[in-house]
Amino acid sequence: MFEELMKPMFFTSITTAVAFSMLAWADIPPVKAFGLFVAFGVMIAWLHTMTVIPAMLMLLRERKPIAAREEGSPMLAAMGRFSLSRSKLVVVVGAVLTVVAIYGVTTLVVNDNPVKWFKKSHPIRVADNVLNDLIGGTYISYLVLEGQGEEDMKRPDVMGYIEGLQEHLESLELVGKTTSVADVVKRVNYVLHDEDKTYDVLPDAREAIGQYLFLYLMSSKPDELDNMVDYDFSKANIWVQLRSGDNRDMTSVVDDLARFMEANPAPDGISVQWSGLPYLNITWQQLMVTGMLKATVGSWWVIFVLLIVQFRSFWWAAVGMLPLGFSVLFTYGLIGFAGKEYDMPIAVCSTLALGI
Repeated sequence: MFEELMKPMFFTSITTAVAFSMLAWADIPPVKAFGLFVAFGVMIAWLHTMTVIPAMLMLLRERKPIAAREEGSPMLAAMGRFSLSRSKLVVVVGAVLTVVAIYGVTTLVVNDNPVKWFKKSHPIRVADNVLNDLIGGTYISYLVLEGQGEEDMKRPDVMGYIEGLQEHLESLELVGKTTSVADVVKRVNYVLHDEDKTYDVLPDAREAIGQYLFLYLMSSKPDELDNMVDYDFSKANIWVQLRSGDNRDMTSVVDDLARFMEANPAPDGISVQWSGLPYLNITWQQLMVTGMLKATVGSWWVIFVLLIVQFRSFWWAAVGMLPLGFSVLFTYGLIGFAGKEYDMPIAVCSTLALGI
């Protein structure tokens, strides 16, 4: 009995461990650690099954064996007879379902939003929807402008460019509001001129901009502008409030601004770079998708090689991979038809399903 069970138990464990260990190819450290940890645990469980459990069974009192029944499952037997008698029909239906599943896979949308991990009635998601309807947006990104010298952010052309970036961003439906040091300068200019609308603009002189900022800092907390500019005014920060936390929406804003900046280049010596959690999530999503893809493809090939070793035949190994391939393909196709977005939980679970 032990000799008969050893091989299937080993290959069951090793294929599962291999699929999980392929997560080590992911670029996200927690996912990498998770995959290696589970793979190690699976093999430890197999080792215990091969050593500890047989030893424990030897300590038990031997009982009269129960007679085994050979009839098997009637349903499986019926399915086997149907497949043999209608082999062409089964192949045609399988091919059609495969094409349909492939189409479903092509409709998958790669997107992630941690808030959407909760059901629609969850207080976190309800509060998020309410806040995004009432205020400028709860998802804060930052557009960082960096100069090559001190007080570059006080240059009129740089201030004007910041204002232009804000105007363009606020014209986008996804952006609720933007805030920057340019708003402070305009507000001081407006107030100092008895709130005359004609002065609700940026000054043309660098000296005036510097004086307005000095007056503002003298009448407020010393760190009031720390979230907008650095100490020597070599960097400026534009707060961009988004009404959506979807990665694809943030990507849309980034791409749109890139086209705007291509048509309207930044002033000489000024670089512009995105920052903030929504932008970080884009990079995280790219690493997640590529990492999961590498893990899935890698585990697929390793399991295929293991089947070749087990069956000692390339073609039988290919046949053995068909059920696994169809199940993964149909699952992804169903996700696409259901309109479910390909997010982090689905990406991780897909690799787990391959191993299991």
